[in-house]
Amino acid sequence: MRDSFDPLFSEYKPRRASDDIADEIKKAILSGKIQKGDRLPPERLLATQFNVSRLTVREALRLLETKGLIYIKKGSTGGAFLQAASQEQVASIVIDKLQLDGITINHIMETRVVLERGIVRCVAENANNNDIVLLENNIEKCMIVKDKEEISLDQSEIYRSLILEFHQILAEATHVPPLIMFNRTIIEWGERKLRHWLPTKDEIKFLCKSHWEILECIQKGDTIKGQDVMEQHIRQAMPLFEKLG
Repeated sequence: MRDSFDPLFSEYKPRRASDDIADEIKKAILSGKIQKGDRLPPERLLATQFNVSRLTVREALRLLETKGLIYIKKGSTGGAFLQAASQEQVASIVIDKLQLDGITINHIMETRVVLERGIVRCVAENANNNDIVLLENNIEKCMIVKDKEEISLDQSEIYRSLILEFHQILAEATHVPPLIMFNRTIIEWGERKLRHWLPTKDEIKFLCKSHWEILECIQKGDTIKGQDVMEQHIRQAMPLFEKLG
């Protein structure tokens, strides 16, 4: 028996009508009743169907637009149209939220270890010849930059893109959509952190070598070693991100 009179329940807070309407439309989208590119009914008709004002419908549509589920086009041929948010849009929204919540470099690194060890295993099981070729081409391009005597600003930018691209190609080689999407979120964080990174020759050499070792383990079917090399690669790169702040 409870000895105190502390409340068991929190106060009921009614939701705005626009939130409920946005949820109903989202359910129709996710259930497949509305297809990509379809135009939603006009505001006037939605207002009648939901028995609310057009202003409430407009607020609901704006909520869906901010979530990347629809886009609103103005003019005589305008209206609200269904669009699937791109991976980049979703990743940006998630990272914005996590940064507002105060994520740390350590949080990201531990997430990467868990995620990318799993990615290595799935690549070893699911990758096809084209996936392997894409990974090889990415590493070979990095090696060209590595072997230059001087690294220009333009080459630094190319190299940053290639380093991040390797991890995205690797995730895509799993052929597992959730892993690809979760990894794209981590890539978004990395793009923000590395935006002003000017890599040294030693940093480039280390990262190229790690990527080759990971790929070689996958090609040989040595999944456990590949996972260990990936984890070591991630943890050894941590000081770089700490240096960049």
